Amino acid sequence: MEPKLLSKLMEHDNRSWRNFLKEHDRFIRPIIFRNVKNKQDFEDCYQDLMTKLSSKLASYRPGEPFKPWLFRVVTNHTLQWRKKNYNPKSIQTPFIDTKLHNSEDKTATAEDNLLCQELMNIVNSVIKASGNNKEVKAFVMYYLNEIPYPEIAKSFFINIENARNRVSRGKRIFGKLLISIYGEYFQERKK
Repeated sequence: MEPKLLSKLMEHDNRSWRNFLKEHDRFIRPIIFRNVKNKQDFEDCYQDLMTKLSSKLASYRPGEPFKPWLFRVVTNHTLQWRKKNYNPKSIQTPFIDTKLHNSEDKTATAEDNLLCQELMNIVNSVIKASGNNKEVKAFVMYYLNEIPYPEIAKSFFINIENARNRVSRGKRIFGKLLISIYGEYFQERKK
């Protein structure tokens, strides 16, 4: 990159930025899209990059090849943006709302509602006991909140097959936790 163009870009010259984007936009967009698949998130990440790119230009050393430097900057920015906005640990553990399950059924008796409330409390306590377990979160998302595998995969940044495996492992973990916490309770209910 020419030092003259570099200095104009750092001075926020609009014409220089338009020329820069016209030349490099086809290079930048696929890098972002590889890491951020959602269109809205793609646009947010792209805008964030554009606002920070002028300050990043100060780290470019004239004389070095520009495209590898730009690739590194765009890739690092996109990965950091994704980590900040898509951290799987920040996915809230979905709890089951008993009101949603009871309000639709007009034929439910008071005893049915009480049993449903008790069951939902048990499920929620098992979810809490799992801590921040990704497998249990995936299990709850699929079986209890009826979220399809592609959406689960997208929320954890994994492929669909890994999402299926995670749900399966979550099912086993959930079952073991349920038995360890409420095994005696269920034995008493059988009697």
